Amino acid sequence: MSEPLVIAGPGDIVAVIPHMLGARPENSVIVFPVDQDRPRPVARLDIPEDLAEHRDVAAALADSYASYAGGQLMVVAFTDRLERATSICEAVTQELEPDSTVVGQIAAQGDTWLRLGSGLPSAIAQGTITQADRDRIAVAYVGAGARPPYDSLDQLRASFNPTGEDLSDAVAAATDHIETGGVWEPVVAAEERWMSHAIEGFIATGGPLSSTDAARLIADVQTVRLRDHAFMAMTREEAGAHAALWKDLLTRCPEEPRTPVASLAAFGAWLRGDGMGARHALERVTDPTNRMAQLVRAMVELGVNPANYTPPEPASRGDAVRDADMPRHDPRREPPVTGGGTLDRGPRR
Repeated sequence: MSEPLVIAGPGDIVAVIPHMLGARPENSVIVFPVDQDRPRPVARLDIPEDLAEHRDVAAALADSYASYAGGQLMVVAFTDRLERATSICEAVTQELEPDSTVVGQIAAQGDTWLRLGSGLPSAIAQGTITQADRDRIAVAYVGAGARPPYDSLDQLRASFNPTGEDLSDAVAAATDHIETGGVWEPVVAAEERWMSHAIEGFIATGGPLSSTDAARLIADVQTVRLRDHAFMAMTREEAGAHAALWKDLLTRCPEEPRTPVASLAAFGAWLRGDGMGARHALERVTDPTNRMAQLVRAMVELGVNPANYTPPEPASRGDAVRDADMPRHDPRREPPVTGGGTLDRGPRR
């Protein structure tokens, strides 16, 4: 966003969370960072039916947030059952403190919210989100290029499903074309330039690639060097657009070449702070032994802070070899994508 979105109180927090998650949460406990001068992600987990399980969920949520310890947090429970909201918010608060300061607990349902255990007069301890506030927040996100949130978390997950478009023949033809050029440097360098042009075009327009260009880009990233070229093109400033591109290609991609595309979609989502999107993209990985997919999964599951990511300098270029053609014992099979970049996990509890 060109200007920071001002979050003025509990109603704004409840209204902005669906935009940050990409979907309207239900039966969810959310950890929301209040001090926005210190970028940290929103964390979410399902609220168990059994109150006895709340402590375990709270511990898991606090552990995933350990890299971001410090600062002020709000704990929000999206549920229509007050007893459940009170129990999970209290459990999460106890796990987060004293490493972080929980400044409030909120129960939310629909357009209404309630401060839990505040001791404040009812007139200021509860409220309703106005349409004007919803519109103000929605305009800020749409203006920054974000799509409106899905109506449910299930809809968000389903948005990663295959579209039914059959690009198998086009991807095979593009792969044959790339393999014809082999590892000759001028050919590979020319393909990198084409990739940059295609990616930058998507970022500029937001429109989906043609079937031919989509198939060519999918085929390109089956090659380690060209895949890494796509990884290294991502910056935090444009991570949302990159994530949207690779998510679109993921939903159009045939099953066999899906893993590199899913890894790129997950990395882009992680880089923009969208942990849920990253997890949904990783669900589409078809080769769990792929080391790049494993690296991205580890960053997501360990809560690595994308704010500490430094884009790598272009590494020295070796031969461009397709993953499938590389023997498993060959140490070149999955060269590091970071090329000297850093991913600092930050302090752990």
